[in-house]
Amino acid sequence: MHLMMAYFAPHFRSGLSAFAVSLFLFSSAIAWAQPTTPPSGTKNITPPNNLQETTPPARKIQRHIGLIAVADQPGSTWKEVTLDGVNWGFGVQWRRKEQGTLFGGGLDLAYQPLGRFTQDVQVVGADGTPEPAVMKLQNQNISLHYALRLAPFRGMIQPFAEGLVGARGSLLSTNLELEDGSLFEHLDQANWGYTYQYGWGGGVRLKLGDTARITLRYADIRSGKLTQVDESTIQIDSDNTVYFETKDVALPTRSLQLGLGWDF
Repeated sequence: MHLMMAYFAPHFRSGLSAFAVSLFLFSSAIAWAQPTTPPSGTKNITPPNNLQETTPPARKIQRHIGLIAVADQPGSTWKEVTLDGVNWGFGVQWRRKEQGTLFGGGLDLAYQPLGRFTQDVQVVGADGTPEPAVMKLQNQNISLHYALRLAPFRGMIQPFAEGLVGARGSLLSTNLELEDGSLFEHLDQANWGYTYQYGWGGGVRLKLGDTARITLRYADIRSGKLTQVDESTIQIDSDNTVYFETKDVALPTRSLQLGLGWDF
């Protein structure tokens, strides 16, 4: 018996030691695989690569549309500006601006009837005999400008400044009306002329309630000369050919604009 114990004792102790080492390694592996629980009172922090980017809200677009009355006056000095010779007109205005920004822009489209003229003439009819007729002339201007507006204020009274660039065209429409009221088929035409324009302006917008606005603007505009038909030189010869002369017209340099519109 003692001999058996003396024989197995070293082997038993060696096996027990191996078992203890294996148990330690197994326990350590299990502990390493388990998720770590943060201590009480702490917060989980999301790793930086999992952070979600937030998109800033889009700025609100403020739009404005309005009806405008226009009065243009030729003259290079204030002394030359009088009510005589004022070109009256009307048109529409469109503006667009992002809220929170200083600048916005838009278009002004205006129509100005400069005058309507009539003249008694003689035309040659189909049978070769003269026929009385009335020549009707309509002279008018059409202008289109882009305006860049500086408008830093948002209160009830909103001063602003503008830079303008665009063009103005002149249109002379001509037709012949016979005694019976019919139009003479060989003369119903229009003659165009146009030129560039640029300048600056300033004014104020007044709020009327939530959306209605009144706009008053003064502008100083420069341009090239506009070639127009001289209506006083229009003549009809014996074969019904129309002759006329043209003239270079200095365009108005002072412009007042009054508008009523709405923001939306």
